[in-house]
Amino acid sequence: MVIGAGVLGAAAARELAAAGVEVTLLEAQHPGAGTSGTSFAWVNSSQKRPEAYRRLNAMAMAEHDRFAGDGAPWWSRRGHLRWAHPGAEDEALAVVRAEVEREDYPVEVLTRTEALALEPGLILPEGVEGVTYFPTEGHCYPLTMIARMIADLRGHGGRVRYPCAVTEVNPRPGGVRVRLADGEWIEADGAIVCVGRWTEALMKSAGAHIPLQPYTGPGSSPVGFLGVTSPLAVSLDRLVTTPSLNLRPHGGGRILLQAPRLDADADPASTPPLDGTVARELLAELAGALRDAAGGRLESLVVGWRVLPEDRLTVAGFVDDDRRLYTIATHSGVTLAPLLGRLAREEIVDGTDAPDLADFRPTRFRSRSTSTPAAAEPVRISGYQ
Repeated sequence: MVIGAGVLGAAAARELAAAGVEVTLLEAQHPGAGTSGTSFAWVNSSQKRPEAYRRLNAMAMAEHDRFAGDGAPWWSRRGHLRWAHPGAEDEALAVVRAEVEREDYPVEVLTRTEALALEPGLILPEGVEGVTYFPTEGHCYPLTMIARMIADLRGHGGRVRYPCAVTEVNPRPGGVRVRLADGEWIEADGAIVCVGRWTEALMKSAGAHIPLQPYTGPGSSPVGFLGVTSPLAVSLDRLVTTPSLNLRPHGGGRILLQAPRLDADADPASTPPLDGTVARELLAELAGALRDAAGGRLESLVVGWRVLPEDRLTVAGFVDDDRRLYTIATHSGVTLAPLLGRLAREEIVDGTDAPDLADFRPTRFRSRSTSTPAAAEPVRISGYQ
């Protein structure tokens, strides 16, 4: 069985079913209800550290292409434009370019004219002459991708149960037992846990320590605002990051917005109003970044909750010596989902160990304290999320 029907759980369940495994996908609310439904969904590797993590994400970008094929409605690989103010910001961006160039990751510096030829609606301030272009990066529409994965799962005979909250997981010799919120117990030969920000609590019931960066109050590391505009007659074909705003197409003329400097007030228990200060500031940033965007409004404004393992690196692998219980948790879920789904299937079905996951095993936390980890400093720089 697979627990959690976000991008990671749906990808793993689809892969297992396609390999002939009898699979049931369990979801507490509905598919995509967790982090997958509130993600900026930027597919990239350029901002990832350390090298092993960047390499894993680069592999995953190619996996997206293989999974999507031609014309998949959830996949847009049209590149990413990023500009910075002259001075320290531009120097930091030059360091990023140098790092990825050493690893043959495609990157270019476009002139102002070249950048505006790609995105004629972009507003570039005076003094910005060079724009960094990552041509192989892109974004996806997670809910559409999840829908396709679940359709494939069902096409291979898999089942989906929701709402169906799992409260306890017990690995044992020969299988796994899980307890549902209504008291029902389900048994299976094995299980994959892909429950995002609930990973630490659920895995504790299995005797496994998978620490995540905690929510400690408004503005803490895992949380941030995402706004979606109403349909606008603007020109935007690809993802753009500016010093103060991340933006990308969201379908039907809508734009998805993220301004990390505003996240200091983000609180999952208190979503701000669509006509409040956060909404107005997002729209003001948009009007300064994109022509003809002035006068727009927000259709939605949510607080996303990122999945941040304690060391910010992906968690993927078995947690028990009997190899019956597998877990996946990562901040890069949208980027990594098709790849991690395939690698999990290979490790579970074929009994192999994927070398590219060697640095990301959940067992790395076994020797650490089981106390609540301290919160990391929030990332408040546009171009990161």
